Amino acid sequence: MNAFDRYDNGEISLALRQLREQSGDPAARALVDLTENRPADVPQTAVESNDARYWELRSIAAWRTGDVAELRRAVRRASQLAETSDTADVDDLAALLAVAESAKSAKMRRAEAKAPLASAFDPSLSHVVVEIEINGETARMIVDTGAEMSLLDQGFADRIGVRFPSRSTLSAGTNTGHVDMSVGMVNHMAFLGIEWSDVPALVVGLSHLRDEFGVDGVLGVQDVLSGFVLSIDYPQGRIERHAETNLDGWPIYFTQGRALISAEGRMEGGPTGLFRIDTGGARSVLTKQYLSCSVTQGATWNVSEEQSDVRKVVTEQIRRRRHVARLTFLPAGLAGAVSLHDVPVDTTATDELIAYAGKLGADAFKGRVLELDYPSCRLRLAPLD
Repeated sequence: MNAFDRYDNGEISLALRQLREQSGDPAARALVDLTENRPADVPQTAVESNDARYWELRSIAAWRTGDVAELRRAVRRASQLAETSDTADVDDLAALLAVAESAKSAKMRRAEAKAPLASAFDPSLSHVVVEIEINGETARMIVDTGAEMSLLDQGFADRIGVRFPSRSTLSAGTNTGHVDMSVGMVNHMAFLGIEWSDVPALVVGLSHLRDEFGVDGVLGVQDVLSGFVLSIDYPQGRIERHAETNLDGWPIYFTQGRALISAEGRMEGGPTGLFRIDTGGARSVLTKQYLSCSVTQGATWNVSEEQSDVRKVVTEQIRRRRHVARLTFLPAGLAGAVSLHDVPVDTTATDELIAYAGKLGADAFKGRVLELDYPSCRLRLAPLD
């Protein structure tokens, strides 16, 4: 199995070791830099390549850094190679480019960071809900490490004047499948002592979230805060940005270079796999594939029969899912564990780009302090079981 196949199979740490050995392959270098949260390094070396994968990765890097000119160049080259690439991805890139070109300068998400500040949230809620200033209005937003971009409710977006280019619709993946959404540009956003200009956001009807939690949207954390250290103190109801960074903790990966983070580990009794870090999901989830593989390898878990389960993300759906009564997550190569209870087994399609074993949702972090050290790509969690 080559390095790219291992990566797509969820074997990230092994794949990265192999990719680093392929120093002459620009796609391999780009994938390493993106996975380790260095998108600005990808376009530093001028490369002329006919590898569609390289130009798609370079497009992702340009989107992550907010470089409109570089995004235009990379998307144009990816489009030229469309016959050997996923044309749906190219279409989505073209929609993102249209949004990027509506920025008022050459950069999206231009940030000015002042003194670090903290924000309070209600720890009794199943989600972390904070107040953020958007286009001069206060918005209540769910803090979601599982969202690639921020989502705004359609009514709120209309009220605050989100800008939409002529081509702004793309197919976005959610926990309930793919949904067509509009993507627009927010003039100004402020949170935790940081002010941003020209921030892209997805716009869709979020009536069920508004009714249940009184929120106006979802904050795509890595999309705007991936250059900082962020701590979420669940017991105290406090979220804070600070400057300390070090190499302690679990390695986290920006999977496929996107603003999605994951960690390697295993449920006790099962094999090692890749688990998304998803604070926006109330519960940790296993994939059906991971459950099947674990049971085949001898895991003696207490698995229920299928039962009805309501899922609320962009849309509300009632699914029939099995649950595992009790599990213990063990981060790869590290001491400590996280106890989980009543873990659902997902019924939705797996990610199209990479094989995940599951997600660690808010139930893995409640009662603990979660620190996301994005500069060093480390996650720290205390206390551990």
